[in-house]
Amino acid sequence: MDLVSAFVHDVECAFARKREVTLVTMDVQGAFDALLPRRLLKRMQDQGWPVPLLKMIRSFLQERKVMVRLEDAYTDESRVQCGTPQGSPLSPVLYMLYLAELLNQDQALRFGYADDIALYRIGNTLEENVTAITQDVRRIEAWGLANKVAFAPEKLEMMHFTRRRHAHAPEAVISPTLTIQPTTSAPGDTKQPALRWLGVWLDRKLTFKRHIAERVEKARKVALHIKHLANTVHGPPAASLRKATITCVMPSLLYGAEAWYPGRTRLSTGGGHLRGTMVSTRMGSRIAKADKVINLATKGVLPVWRTTPIVANLRDAGLPPCEVALEHIRINMALRLRRLDGIDKEMAAASFNDWWNALPPNTVTIFSDGSESYDDAGKHVGYGYAIYQGQALVATGKGAINTLSHVFDAEAIGALKGLQKALTLPSNADTQRWLCIDSTSVIWCKRANASDTSQWAFLESHRLIDRHAVNIRWSPGHQGITGNEAADSLADAGAKSDIVDPGPTAQPTISGIGSIARSLAHNVTSGWWRKNEPTLSGGYRKWQLDYALKEPMELKLSRPTLHRLLALRSRHGDFEAYHKRFKHEDAETHCPCGKAKTPEHLVFCEISVRRFHSARHNTLYDDTKAAS
Repeated sequence: MDLVSAFVHDVECAFARKREVTLVTMDVQGAFDALLPRRLLKRMQDQGWPVPLLKMIRSFLQERKVMVRLEDAYTDESRVQCGTPQGSPLSPVLYMLYLAELLNQDQALRFGYADDIALYRIGNTLEENVTAITQDVRRIEAWGLANKVAFAPEKLEMMHFTRRRHAHAPEAVISPTLTIQPTTSAPGDTKQPALRWLGVWLDRKLTFKRHIAERVEKARKVALHIKHLANTVHGPPAASLRKATITCVMPSLLYGAEAWYPGRTRLSTGGGHLRGTMVSTRMGSRIAKADKVINLATKGVLPVWRTTPIVANLRDAGLPPCEVALEHIRINMALRLRRLDGIDKEMAAASFNDWWNALPPNTVTIFSDGSESYDDAGKHVGYGYAIYQGQALVATGKGAINTLSHVFDAEAIGALKGLQKALTLPSNADTQRWLCIDSTSVIWCKRANASDTSQWAFLESHRLIDRHAVNIRWSPGHQGITGNEAADSLADAGAKSDIVDPGPTAQPTISGIGSIARSLAHNVTSGWWRKNEPTLSGGYRKWQLDYALKEPMELKLSRPTLHRLLALRSRHGDFEAYHKRFKHEDAETHCPCGKAKTPEHLVFCEISVRRFHSARHNTLYDDTKAAS
């Protein structure tokens, strides 16, 4: 879902700039069956993966055999020379590594998961997008032809995204025999035209109406099935049906919410007096459709009458309304993003600059980077470095390397070239040198074991680093991070100080961010309950019940017993006042004992009291007999 969310973000940014977007999705034909093991291992080796992992992958792909079974008949085993098991969770990861070279050619506009590839273009007009994306598809097709990767032409799809009021949708002519038609229609007159990618339906204006309708329809079928499994007397335990709802209904209903739910309000990006203010996202009608499915499933979980208030049902089942569930998903997504490294590059840049500006004038810092690009002339791989003494630029360098290389090699060689150049510059005995590298893989190879690819560059770097006491600092994307200052000798002094150092010590920890996320989720849940509890009857509110999204203990009761308890709370049951309220003229409003049926009558009914004491006496008698 991260890929879809990232793409939706890019499209919304384009809409804010009055731009139009064109998306093309591609699918590899027979992806897992056609994977070439030796080529995969070679690419993983070029990517810098350690040798033990490569050996494990080679063992995973070797000595594979298959057979065909038809009822009780089996064919002979046949050895498989290529491909990877489709049922293994490792296979999609391996195929992403297999296609990494293709996706790395344009990391900004190409992305994919396993054998699903997407590429898009942003421009002032759709014609401009189609012209650019046609060239992109041709390059991908050429790469696939050279690397024995075939793309299914029947699965090529294209969608134009725009909020301008026109129905123009140009096609993309890839070759005389291949033309990609944009998605402009849908089966049935009631469905919105949309393109389905990674399970999410993307429509022209990115309203997600088609996606929500599809998810509601699918989840409603499951909710109906759960509702038909039980009634107020018979059926599985309520706790089991609640688990089925959480496991089957909720994920199906809310799939893709990370991409389509922005919250109930957002910051306005339009012009005029509303710019910079919070405006509604107009999600009310879509949330209402999803709420109907949750309410339907809740009525299947609980043994209650259909007139029981929805708020009471949600509380008694421990299930969230749609808005609360969506807010929890949004908060969890934000928490996960905050846990990722380098999520706030502005803060990282400021922190790195603080460290760099405080360096002594004789300190040397070497920045290096690698590049790998493609155009009509072919592939280009090169490196560049810049050397500073203090904060003054003293030397630069650049160069190209063999095209049978990758950006990993360029970064390794660039760091070595920069270090070699820095060692030739005038320096003092106390001069400190820092290598600032943006690739963690290169840093690991510089500090520890050299990879097989560009091994000479790493071994030479090891020799120079050890001889000249060169330090290495990670600077992601040349934005930088602060170094750690936690020396054992200063730990106690730092703990006793009231001054918090800038950098990691001043930033929220993962556990602290998690506490904030839990607090926000709790506030959403409790806020919904405070808002909706007053809508319930006074009889229900007298119970003074709390609301939590966990399984209530009473759901473990049998359905008949649970039905009586819930009816007592909500006053929606076989009671005289209830039948009179809904004008049930044929209902029996009096108990066989002669008194009117009330919620409290069960406790005082003479017949019920006799049955209770009789059952209690029999239980005590059986226990005494068993003990003797």
